[in-house]
Amino acid sequence: MMIRKICADDAEGFHRLRLHLDCEAEFLLIEKGERKSTVEDTRMSIEKTRISENEEIFVAEFEGEIVGYLSIKAGDYRRNRHSGYIVIAIMEKCTGMGIGKLLFEEMESWAFEKGLHRLELGVMAPNIRGKTLYEKKGFQVEGVKKDMFLVNGKYVDEIIMAKLI
Repeated sequence: MMIRKICADDAEGFHRLRLHLDCEAEFLLIEKGERKSTVEDTRMSIEKTRISENEEIFVAEFEGEIVGYLSIKAGDYRRNRHSGYIVIAIMEKCTGMGIGKLLFEEMESWAFEKGLHRLELGVMAPNIRGKTLYEKKGFQVEGVKKDMFLVNGKYVDEIIMAKLI
């Protein structure tokens, strides 16, 4: 298992991962068939991230395949650049292997180096596994957005969680 920062050469594998997650992950925003980006769009997005001072993407690589990622984007302005918003996703076949923990550890080192003070994320209420991981990593519930998502014909709340570092 290797955790590292994403690079432009990862565009195809990262794009493939996100398409796969769109099909299998019920707790992510984008559903199967909704992602319109191409490998080239993904490459350009990665290159933009690589030169950015306030965002990063960490990937988990297992047996030569990108199987998960964590992205963080801090604010663009003086009043919010201390706060980073996190998105994390891991292929179902690789959950329970400690990948999420490793991704968070790598991200928190980066966040500390960048001088971030606040980390935040949203989690769909039924995602008990995700919420448990975030609580283990020191995140606390700050609030709930009622009926934020429509998943399989049912409204789902989003739990807002944050951690101060």
